[in-house]
Amino acid sequence: MRKWLVSLAAVLSLTIASNSAVAETERETETATWYEKFNYVAIGDSLAFGINEQNNIGNGYTHFVAHYLADNNVLNSYSNGYAVPGYTTADVYNAIENNTARLINEGINIAELPAGTLDAIEAADVITITAGANDLLKHVQRNNNELTIDFAALLAEQQKVKTNYENMLTEIREVNARAFIYVVGYYNAFAHLPPATAAQAGQLLGALNNTIASVVEQHDATFVETADAIAQNVAAYLPNPLNIHPSEAGYEAMAGEVIAELENDVYYTPYRMFATATSPTTVDVRWSAADYEDTLQSYNVYVDEELVAQVGRDETEITIEELDPATMYEFHVTLTDTFGNEIRPLSTWEVTPSEEGNYPFTDIATHADRTYIDRAANMGFVSGYEDGTYRPSLQVTRAQIVKLLTNALGLEHTEEAPFTDIGSYADETKHQIAAAYEVGIIQGTDGKFRPNEPVTRAQLALMIARAYTYIRGEEIDVTVSSFTDISSYNEEAQKAMQFLYNQEIATGWEGKFMPGNPTMRSHAAKMIVNFTDSFMR
Repeated sequence: MRKWLVSLAAVLSLTIASNSAVAETERETETATWYEKFNYVAIGDSLAFGINEQNNIGNGYTHFVAHYLADNNVLNSYSNGYAVPGYTTADVYNAIENNTARLINEGINIAELPAGTLDAIEAADVITITAGANDLLKHVQRNNNELTIDFAALLAEQQKVKTNYENMLTEIREVNARAFIYVVGYYNAFAHLPPATAAQAGQLLGALNNTIASVVEQHDATFVETADAIAQNVAAYLPNPLNIHPSEAGYEAMAGEVIAELENDVYYTPYRMFATATSPTTVDVRWSAADYEDTLQSYNVYVDEELVAQVGRDETEITIEELDPATMYEFHVTLTDTFGNEIRPLSTWEVTPSEEGNYPFTDIATHADRTYIDRAANMGFVSGYEDGTYRPSLQVTRAQIVKLLTNALGLEHTEEAPFTDIGSYADETKHQIAAAYEVGIIQGTDGKFRPNEPVTRAQLALMIARAYTYIRGEEIDVTVSSFTDISSYNEEAQKAMQFLYNQEIATGWEGKFMPGNPTMRSHAAKMIVNFTDSFMR
């Protein structure tokens, strides 16, 4: 087994915290966590409600999603009582518009949610929707192993589904702009029929899914495919050939698709952890303190998935020694609460303690930001010069920062940028500028981008804040108060600079942000690494 040496003082503090902790038999206070807790509202038809293959009430996909969130200590309240078996898209929209009371008062911590559908939507942080199949099924008749389909009525109904979703999602976004919305697609419920008939049914369901997905994308929501998941094991997931509803195992497979989509969203946290190599054999790991610390027992530090230390509730850093130089290590931190739960980690950091000459660039071994430059290079965000240097003290240009951001975000362009001064640049650079312009990260002035000009600290703050809006789907919301030298800038720029400071992406000096100063290449690498660790993991 690999051994690491950790600082003794940090480990000893665990003994003190453990001896003073009081055992609890009932959960009277919140579980310690780094993560926000969510109200989850499920609306829609029988799939959201949980009707099984025997037409009985069972555990639907929303049940499994809710318990996944609860098991990871990020669920505040959940109910699927806003879903009703047999509901069409028109029914769901009417329930929203009329604020219809939920069907059942069951769920998890249900008292936290209002009874009315629209009121619950307004209070929700996570919303799942399943609706549309009942609209089409009334025009499809099954006769033994054949389907009789009224295609003219079906096409008209499909247009109604699209309109109802437009109205539904517009209404939801009017009262709740922040919630994560997942619209769950349909599987082929007639997969047991002869191949030709099953294929025909699959085409109908595919058309329905495409119609729904086309609307969902316009309302800052996510469409979740489930057809392939169910098709992988029809016998187990749709065990009753005479019933269109899944088994519990089928619902669990559907839930897995939803969880895969929501996982990056609901585990966003403003808290941070860092791992920094301080010598060829030493890494300092530090992290933010958790909330609800009265139920916090200890922090657990992992290296390459191996628990190497537990530290007390008052500790937020540790030094790990006797590492192998030039070897990649993965670090993450979890916490244990007084109820015995181990809470999932903050972002994972990969660090390579390097001896001089083992860094990707020959001129960063002694630079204060060498760890960030090293990580940015390993993650493919930055590149150096032909002579093997990074030149960290050079000013970064607007074209270079766009390259760094588009690489970090994985952006691709679909249209050309409208700037008149980028024609002489390489196609790769033009495509990167176009991609950044397309998602609103850059804007330009008077039809020009000025790619070779240095990026000021204020300009980079704006770009990073706009990148946040792009990946999170929300404007930054901060109160500007920290700096004495930014009042001459517009509100967007002031908020952007304050946002970087609040999130520990950038720091000022003696109360100043120095917005007009050019950004050095080392600072650019550090800020983008900090940004991706905060918001893209």
